This record gives sequence, structure tokens and C-alpha cells, in this order.
Amino acid sequence: MNATARTTVTVTGGAGYVGSALVPLLLGQGHRVRVLDLFLFGENTLPAHPLLEIHRGDVRDGDAVRRAVRGADAVVHLAGIANDPSCELDPGLSQDVNVAGARMVIDAARSAGVRRFVYASSASVYGVAHDRAVAEDARTAPITVYGTTKLRVEQYLAGKVTSGFSAVAVRPAALYGYAPRQRLDLTVNLFVGQAVTRGEVTVFGGGQWRPTLHVLDLCDLLRTLLERGPAHARELEIYNAAAENASVAQLADRVVTAVNRRYGRVRSRVVISAAPADDRRSYSIDSCRAAGALGFVPRRTIEDAADALAFPRDPEGSRA
Repeated sequence: MNATARTTVTVTGGAGYVGSALVPLLLGQGHRVRVLDLFLFGENTLPAHPLLEIHRGDVRDGDAVRRAVRGADAVVHLAGIANDPSCELDPGLSQDVNVAGARMVIDAARSAGVRRFVYASSASVYGVAHDRAVAEDARTAPITVYGTTKLRVEQYLAGKVTSGFSAVAVRPAALYGYAPRQRLDLTVNLFVGQAVTRGEVTVFGGGQWRPTLHVLDLCDLLRTLLERGPAHARELEIYNAAAENASVAQLADRVVTAVNRRYGRVRSRVVISAAPADDRRSYSIDSCRAAGALGFVPRRTIEDAADALAFPRDPEGSRA
């Protein structure tokens, strides 16, 4: 894609958590944007805009997908059942939506002559990695349905890359921060909600490691990937995306400190529960490839997100 030309970008799942932050960013850059979404969480997450085209539909519906990608220059595939716990509720449906749906979008995009495909994968493909921050060439060993679906789509997409169809998979860290379609189930966002409403953040275990990233920093990276040419025209590019790595207990401490600072007093505290966590995922990721190749430097912090979520007059964060 030419960064200076007006291009058409189809964003599947464009009304979701990431999409509701990405779409306004792309519109602000002058791109025409088509959103394909079921709008299960309402229709008020996207701004009215003359360059925005709405397609209500399911990524498993071939006709809906083909209409949404027809004439597009690029596709960002965000749609799917998000996160590990949600996928565990119905593994069969998760495979259908996340894998079969993604394949439908990939095949339709290729057939329509789309030249750039950006896939939002997940760092969950690594599973458990205790010894070091893993880079993109590390062994993938997902331990959840969600992580498995993400890896299967990466593998499928890798086999579809040609000189005329470049593709990239981004493996984001655990996201946090404000977006118009807000999610409070994400670890950092959940901790902020507990700190403000309960005065207590409960951590089960706490020793699990998580890479983290602000949702707006992910959107900046996705925009960069859309607006640059492929580094390797005939193979799938893969990039990790994280701002930092920390234990869950450390994340809780930082959230509580940030909330207490804004209130000017001790409003909340962290409680470590001895009960074992159900979530066995524990890993750290290395984002040096994205930093070197793309100039990826996250600008927002957990403290920014805590400020914005607890005091929403400035939803993007005071230092964003």
C-alpha cells in the first residue's frame, strides 16, 4: 500500500476491541475503510464517517466476505472469538469461527486481488516458555484452543503467500487500555476495575508471566504494516508485539500504585490468593524484530491505561 494514496482497507471484526480503535486511526489517515462485523456488542463503537462502509455479516458467510473484500487493497483480519477463556467455552465453535472463518477471508481476499493481508494472531501460540523471552523463530506449543486456532491460521496463511499477495501475522501481547468497544476481561483492565470499584485487586497465583501492550500501540503497528511493502514478498512475515514482560503480580502492583496515586491516597490494595490459577500460560516475548524492521516503539504504559480507565475524561491516556 502507498502511504500517501487513498486506499481501501477491509477490517474484519472492525467493531470489536482492537477494530474500534484501529478504524478511526485509518480513517484519520485518509483511507477508505470497510468493516465486516456481526455487531454483537452494538453499533455505537464506530464513528459516522464518509469514508466508512459498514458490512454486517459473519466471516463464515462466503457471500458476505466476498462483498466486503471486493476491490479492497488490503485486509486486516481481526474477527473471531477472542481470548483463551472464551474459546474454551465451545472449542468446536471456536475452531469454526477462528479457523474456518479466517480461511474464508484469506481465500476471498486472494481471489479478489487484495495485495496485502494483515492477520492478528496471538502470543498465546507460544504456550509456556519460562527460560527466556521468545522470538518469532522459537518453538510454538499452544496449550489452549485459542492459541491453537491462531497457529493453524498462521500455517494456512503461510501457504497462500505469493508475489502478488503479501501477508503478515502479528503476535500481540496481552492487550490493555481504552477502546470504544471496551473490554474489562483483559488482565490489566480487569485489575483497574477491581481497584476502583472494590478497593482490592485479587491475584490468583501471580507468578505467571505476561507480555503486555496498549491497544493503541498495536493499532499503530497494524497501520505501519499496512502502509509499508513486504519485507519478504514470498513468505509470511511474523512479528511479536509487546511493550514489556512482567508477572501478573507485578501488573497488579503497578495498577494499584497508579490508581492510588491519582486518588492521592491509598484507595486500593493487592491481595494474593493462595488458590492456584486455572490459567497455565506463562511466557515472555521478544519484540526486537518489529523494533528493528518497523521502528516499533510502544509509547503508552500501564500507568496511562490505569489513568484513562479510572478517570475516563481523557480515554486515550494523559501521556498517549
